Amino acid sequence: MFVLGSASGLVQSCTDSESTSVALLISALTLIGLWLAWRAVLAVGGRLARAYERKLFSDAQFQVASWMAVITTVMAFAPGYTEAGLNPWSLGLIPPLLGALWLYRKLLRQIEPWKPTKALLLLRVFARDRRGEQLLDEVAFRWRFIGPIHMIGGPDLAKVNLDPDELLLFLRRRLRDMFITDQASLQRRIDALDWQSDPDARYRINESYCSDKMWQVTVRELLDLSDAVLLDLRGFTPARRGTAFEIRLLAERGALSHTVILIDAETDVAAIEQTIADIPGAAIPQERIFRSDGPIQGGDIFALLAAGAVGVAPSIR
Repeated sequence: MFVLGSASGLVQSCTDSESTSVALLISALTLIGLWLAWRAVLAVGGRLARAYERKLFSDAQFQVASWMAVITTVMAFAPGYTEAGLNPWSLGLIPPLLGALWLYRKLLRQIEPWKPTKALLLLRVFARDRRGEQLLDEVAFRWRFIGPIHMIGGPDLAKVNLDPDELLLFLRRRLRDMFITDQASLQRRIDALDWQSDPDARYRINESYCSDKMWQVTVRELLDLSDAVLLDLRGFTPARRGTAFEIRLLAERGALSHTVILIDAETDVAAIEQTIADIPGAAIPQERIFRSDGPIQGGDIFALLAAGAVGVAPSIR
């Protein structure tokens, strides 16, 4: 915006000039300025991404600090009573804001992360609405205090869980590096799963992006690493063969006992039972089925999940 604003000022100052060379020079300087600004964004983004990977801050801390920086900048350039442009009186906001961030960080260090860590595997019917986002928000808000969440990445939840390092890869057009395409890349992803808590004692969400031939193998690996499973079957029909595979996998591994199944009015319950009918001893515990036809009740779902993984529901509000 600074570069474009400067270019606009140059154009206005040269409106009386009929020289083509002046216009070309302004255009060239503008393009160079935009390129330098883009390189600066990538450089700053790279530093932030590396700091995030080293767990110097969490996603929530990054969001709060970003908003505070934006508000401080807007206030600093707001015109005062008589002057225009930079308002020096507004710069007085910076010391208390820095003090608040320091105190916030110090108090967070007094929070002990939950031990032993309990991992949650989120499986779902991929949808084109916001139901998946609301579910992840409600469950992650509570579960991330006791352990990480594993899930297969997809377009339905891409916006709600975008980390700084993923954003940097997107800006550099290197998102392909994140995909699991063979056994070697799967092993690298498993080894890179984040099991450590952030400075605010919250664990992270581990997304695994897979090719068509590797997602089933990835689900098997993630299931072996998880203490609880949330299976979102809202909108499930026999045509959802991928989700049917996940239901059968849970039944074959004996994982239905610590799985919470979320259904709604659109769920074909008979198709669920038919999917595991040929598996000896497989049955869906009725007490592990949670029906939701309206807004998600995250606290109730979390209580069921935690009871299966921890033994009791942690007192987290």
